[in-house]
Amino acid sequence: MHRSLAPLALCLSASLAGCDDDGSLPIPEYTLAVDRYEPGALLSFWGSAPNDLWAVGGEQGKPLVLHFDGTRFARKEPPINHQLWWVHGFVGGPVFVSGAGGVIARHDPGGSWTVFETGYAGTIFYGIWGAAPNDIYAVGGPDFGVTPSEGDVILHWDGTTWTRIRVAVLDAKPMSAQKDLFKVWGTSNKDIFIVGASGMILHHDGTAFTQQASGVGNEPLFTVFGRAPNDVYAVGGLGTAVFLRYDGKAWTPVELPAETPPVLQGVWTAPGQPVWVSGYRGFLAAYDGGTKWRVAPPKTALAFHALFGLGTAVYAAGGNIMTVAPDHQGVIAASGATLPAP
Repeated sequence: MHRSLAPLALCLSASLAGCDDDGSLPIPEYTLAVDRYEPGALLSFWGSAPNDLWAVGGEQGKPLVLHFDGTRFARKEPPINHQLWWVHGFVGGPVFVSGAGGVIARHDPGGSWTVFETGYAGTIFYGIWGAAPNDIYAVGGPDFGVTPSEGDVILHWDGTTWTRIRVAVLDAKPMSAQKDLFKVWGTSNKDIFIVGASGMILHHDGTAFTQQASGVGNEPLFTVFGRAPNDVYAVGGLGTAVFLRYDGKAWTPVELPAETPPVLQGVWTAPGQPVWVSGYRGFLAAYDGGTKWRVAPPKTALAFHALFGLGTAVYAAGGNIMTVAPDHQGVIAASGATLPAP
């Protein structure tokens, strides 16, 4: 967090999770709702309120959508046959999901599903985000189990049509150099970030996407999230964990705690909140934006793939997706809140 924020205010905002000895950073202890969840991995969380939480995932050829109404989780059954990777919605609806097989679908407030024909069956749409229900971006990369597979795909929804966005730096690469684009997030429709393989960072300023230097070589960047146009964070890594901060001008690495695993997959923050980071082997940590970290005692061997926060609560979703096994198992946890088993 910014050092100008009052420590007492942050301590109060994180009271359910507990605070450290000087009151400036919550202790990110978490409680497992479920571990080794058999229906599949949970790869993304989103919610508009504590009684409107969505988690999506699944396993190869099978979607999994859970909705929490404040009391219990209920399965939703989208009319698709692919694993889902991300969810993003709006207060009052709708909720968008994306995943393998070129799948993008929308859940409307009345409970109905709309499945869009994107034309990219060989793409896994790993990320989806939008500033409004008629201004949505979906990003992905090649599904090498499908022929033909597509890489570097960015689609935009204007409320009527999904259109592919061409980016010069992507189009200039040969087909053999196509890369995954993993996540998209922005502060507005004129300030959008996309991260992906080989340290790829793209930024949209309201006119076009251009590449920004990440300085991480071939390490992938899996997720991006921030608090303001000049306070954005990206995480990733396969051999070496990567945590970057963008100050509105450049991306710079942030020193990680010794307990950090080699892969970081989730990041979430909000104004007045710490930066929460997650990854392999149940890793969950809170960062104050300066030099201080608090790391939670791990309670699962599975990876936390995604984080999402509401008020005093931070929700984590994950599973064993980094395996060759087609059957994935999931994990759901919360810090600052308690969730029942789905």
